[in-house]
Amino acid sequence: MEFKAGDEVEVSSKDVGYGGQAWFEAKVVRPMTRLGRYTVVYDNIFEEADASKTLRDTVDTAHIRPRRPPETDWAFSLHQLVDALYNGGWWVGVVSGISSTGITVTFLATGDIVEFLSPQLRAHFDWVNGEWVVPIMPDMVRTLFGMGTLVEVCSNDEVFHGAWIPARIIQFFKSKFLVEYRDLTSEDGTEPLREVVDYPFIRPSPLKLQCLKDSRILKKSMPITMMYGGLV
Repeated sequence: MEFKAGDEVEVSSKDVGYGGQAWFEAKVVRPMTRLGRYTVVYDNIFEEADASKTLRDTVDTAHIRPRRPPETDWAFSLHQLVDALYNGGWWVGVVSGISSTGITVTFLATGDIVEFLSPQLRAHFDWVNGEWVVPIMPDMVRTLFGMGTLVEVCSNDEVFHGAWIPARIIQFFKSKFLVEYRDLTSEDGTEPLREVVDYPFIRPSPLKLQCLKDSRILKKSMPITMMYGGLV
């Protein structure tokens, strides 16, 4: 897909961050299609030498895509894969909590948790062959959760529903992982319990808590997690 001057686009970062890759909103200033490159000016990234000027950059075609249409449905669900608007870009994470005050997102690459308002989120889609598609499993998830990686798995069990249980990755499939729980055993109690789970139900371990505003840290009545009987 070719872009012309003035087109609103998103440009991927070259740095590994909260989702392994971020997309930043920008406008095309100069197309150089024969060279496979574009000069863009970012909407929310500014020059280090002069913070009043938005940054210009020249990027390869592989790092540019159309800007996503505005989100019209902000009804997000637990464990949904989303993009979160954070530090000027869209970072990939999983919805790990929903409350009356906001939606908490766990960033896949770091395990950090940040609370957002609905307008700061959007459902995650990939741009593939000229279409927005739901990813089967992002490559970054496979990279993040390699075999043997220590993780936490969100339980759907009636007794432990919503608890995060320590486990490790044994094997991954097309869109699922085989995990082995650290503190749960099989019915006969002779070996660790293993289960196949979908990737949105897995998060890195241990988690680090991060809030958008320092003043919210350990605020009175703020929900926290604690370890109890091998569960979080």
